[in-house]
Amino acid sequence: MSNRQLPPRPELWDDTSVVTVVVTEDNGGEGNPDMGPSAEEIRPLLGGQSPSRPHIWQTALNTLSRLRDVLAERTIKATVAYMLATLATFVEVSHSRLGAVSYLAAVAILFFHPARTVGAMVEALLCCIVGLGTGFLVALGCLELVEHYEKKEKNIFEAHIIALGTLCVLTFVLAHIRAKWGTARPAIATGCTLCHILSFMTITQMSNPKALPVLPSKIVRTALSLFLGTLISFTTCCLVWPRTAAAALRRVLRFHHTDPCAKRADIVATLKHLGSFFNALSHTFSLNADSKRSRIVENEMGLESLPSAHVHESLNYAASIASQHEELQSLVKNHQSTLLHLETVRYEVAFEPTTSMFMHREDYKRIMESVERLTQHLGGLKTSIIQIDEKVALSSNHQALTDFMDKMGPSLRRLVVVCKQALVMLHHVFNESRLPARRHSSAILMSALSALGDSLSSALVDFDASQRKVLIDIYEGPINEDVFLVFFFVYALLEVGNEMVKMVDAVRSLKEHVIERREVGRVMVWWRQRVRRGDRGGGLLGSSSAAARNHRPGRSRSRRRAKPRIDPSHPTGVGRRDGENEEEPLVVRLWYFFRKFKKFEFLFALKTAITVTLMALPAFLEPTQALYYDFRMHWALTSFVAIMTPSVGGTNAAGLYRILGTLGGAATAAAVGWVFATSPLGQFCFSAMVALPSFYVFLNSKYPKIGQIFLLTYTAVLLNLSGKDPVTGKNYSVVDIAVRRATAVSVGVVIGLFVSWYIWPYTARKALRINLAHIFFDMGIIYGKVVDLFESDDMPPESLDEFLELELRLRLALVKQRELLPQTRHEPRLVGEFPTHVYGKIIDTAGEILDKFVAMRVAL
Repeated sequence: MSNRQLPPRPELWDDTSVVTVVVTEDNGGEGNPDMGPSAEEIRPLLGGQSPSRPHIWQTALNTLSRLRDVLAERTIKATVAYMLATLATFVEVSHSRLGAVSYLAAVAILFFHPARTVGAMVEALLCCIVGLGTGFLVALGCLELVEHYEKKEKNIFEAHIIALGTLCVLTFVLAHIRAKWGTARPAIATGCTLCHILSFMTITQMSNPKALPVLPSKIVRTALSLFLGTLISFTTCCLVWPRTAAAALRRVLRFHHTDPCAKRADIVATLKHLGSFFNALSHTFSLNADSKRSRIVENEMGLESLPSAHVHESLNYAASIASQHEELQSLVKNHQSTLLHLETVRYEVAFEPTTSMFMHREDYKRIMESVERLTQHLGGLKTSIIQIDEKVALSSNHQALTDFMDKMGPSLRRLVVVCKQALVMLHHVFNESRLPARRHSSAILMSALSALGDSLSSALVDFDASQRKVLIDIYEGPINEDVFLVFFFVYALLEVGNEMVKMVDAVRSLKEHVIERREVGRVMVWWRQRVRRGDRGGGLLGSSSAAARNHRPGRSRSRRRAKPRIDPSHPTGVGRRDGENEEEPLVVRLWYFFRKFKKFEFLFALKTAITVTLMALPAFLEPTQALYYDFRMHWALTSFVAIMTPSVGGTNAAGLYRILGTLGGAATAAAVGWVFATSPLGQFCFSAMVALPSFYVFLNSKYPKIGQIFLLTYTAVLLNLSGKDPVTGKNYSVVDIAVRRATAVSVGVVIGLFVSWYIWPYTARKALRINLAHIFFDMGIIYGKVVDLFESDDMPPESLDEFLELELRLRLALVKQRELLPQTRHEPRLVGEFPTHVYGKIIDTAGEILDKFVAMRVAL
């Protein structure tokens, strides 16, 4: 066994390491705040075996663990809301008032489930009100038009044409909204779906003379049922295990169940990613103070001249360093992805005005700005250290790098260690549910934060002074390209250190305001904030970088450049400037206007509207009118618009999930309805048994649509029994409804797949290529700005804001393009499989180029 020393295992998040922040401000880089190796790592090295449990006990524990996951709070919460909504059908009082559409109250739970934050639920409720209100007004307007033509004995065909045209226009508008904003905000897409349900169920029946008398009450009952279900979901969300977006952002609430598929998007997770990055950074080849590294680097004769034990040791160490490089790259990607998901939670906080985070939104905005700016420099720091490692380890001509690392070792490692300590402290602060209640404990915390800021500033000043002296010495020696690697690394690390100081200062300011709020009360703090800001307001909506910084006191509004227009269809979100339209010729402005008709949002909305109109046409033709109503083909319209997504891959996946969920839900509902044909209590109890695993699949699995559609079909089939139909006069059994549901959904899915494939198809791979082209174009803009910066004497603050805004949007756009890659698997091609690995490499390379641009901008 080799005598190689076991590398220390980082335990960055052990609370005991926080003490070193206050006690030890300067350890010269020689100390290590991390803990030693764990028992799991030591046991294999000592020849021991991990204790193993008998197979039967392990199986039992796995079963209990899975059962605990199924019975998680989120699943139980959604199931409770669903069962309460089913009472609208099973209770005679409510069923007699809502009629055959009472099952829609339970359907609404599946659209607006309560297992979300309060802010997201408020947003969902607002979207529900807008969607139902729009559908209600359109349906009533069309009905009034048809009745007017009936009473005046005018040409009823003209009224039907107007109603069908209204349905076409409404579908176009809703499809355009879904394509433009529905992907980023699912509540908006769901609100559009509720509007579709209400309009499809009513407008397609206006041509039927037998259905016309019952339509007014049906419109009202449909809207009331959907709103009742949404209201039940909202009440359950607020009263049963409530979870606010502010608490999710701070990670205050602790759930017994951890969603294995959900990505944590909170401040604690973000700080943990940053801390893990610094931890991995400190164990890279160039920053590790291990003596083995020096021996390997100084030996210029190769591994052949080393003893066999040293060869084995060198190979192991090289593998360890390679793994650290992979970990750095993975951590940067995870951090950028977390930052993207953080935007969603920040948006939801704006709907929670009663939370303390909303009251202290300016302080949280400063913290998030620091996190965003740190993200700008982590990629460059990662790329620089990896290139330095590879140069030192694989080349014999690395004297400049070796001299720099040897001379800068103590101050450099001290700065990295202090940054790690700062992240540990900040993690500890945000991981606590609240500040210490005692004033003495709060004073200790504030003192620790002040000491942490002083320690960071001291380490940063020491590193800056040392690197200036060392770089001058290196520059006066033989010049080679290694100097540029050192330059990029130094500038990136300095920027990271400066942002860490700003972040600590922002956290300290936040805690000061929290203490002030506890001492004087919310009302007084709110009044003081209004006086200080001059009623300027502020929020957590969208990106907080450049837009918020433009409102800093002392910055002239007249000098501010035109703020880039945010274009959601553009991958980076940045379009033309506001002030350019007035200066452009009329021909150019007309070209820009008509160019919008070629965008995929317009084409998607147009083909959706035309297809819905053609699918609804048989409802207005007398030969197919009765058959259309009998098979309830408005379900086909709803299924069509539900699976239609802007990309072909998304439509393929949605269609497959809808078919599987519909067949399973219809079969289960038919079986339950047949077994408990005369027992509503049995149906109610069995529905609870069906809802629990369905919500588990919906909320906690990789295939949520299957669980959602399964329970939605089960509800629409089992709870849709209303006795004799007032229009056809038939008594439909549960099997009849199941067959009709499966038939209508299958027709809608088949038509949706055909339209998506052959009519203006917009594939994920095409979107990926177009978006990457836009990103490369914007990267060219950044490069031009960097060149202009090199030729200018000084950079105004507005230019810095513009740089940061565009750089952040480009970085987030690259993360979004990476999320498009999985959709290409659902788009089969005759020429072979789509090269997702190659496009992943292109995205990585674009990120590295952007890192270089950031480093160049920082250096200038």
